[in-house]
Amino acid sequence: MPTKLNAFEPDPLEVGARIRALRHEAGLSQSGLAALIDVSSGAVGNWEQGQSLPSVKQMSHLCAKMNVTLDFIYWGTISELAPGRAQTLSRLGELKHDPTGPNLGQNNL
Repeated sequence: MPTKLNAFEPDPLEVGARIRALRHEAGLSQSGLAALIDVSSGAVGNWEQGQSLPSVKQMSHLCAKMNVTLDFIYWGTISELAPGRAQTLSRLGELKHDPTGPNLGQNNL
């Protein structure tokens, strides 16, 4: 698992939780998201588990396909998004994070 070196680095578990929530919002499986951004489904699983982070190229593709900013995926920042998209993404934070797998809890989008 990546070690967080300082406060300016994103928390891999938080990044993974946001990627998982975005994937669920889009109705995609791990393999579906992997195909969409041209990576392996294992890579998506590792991101979602907080075991690794996407490369810059992978993150760029992910942001473009999921209509979010890098700031949202890394930090959860939604202020620079279009108002409707920001409102939807703010609800993703309500989802419970389980590092062992998807857990959407009681909240449905």
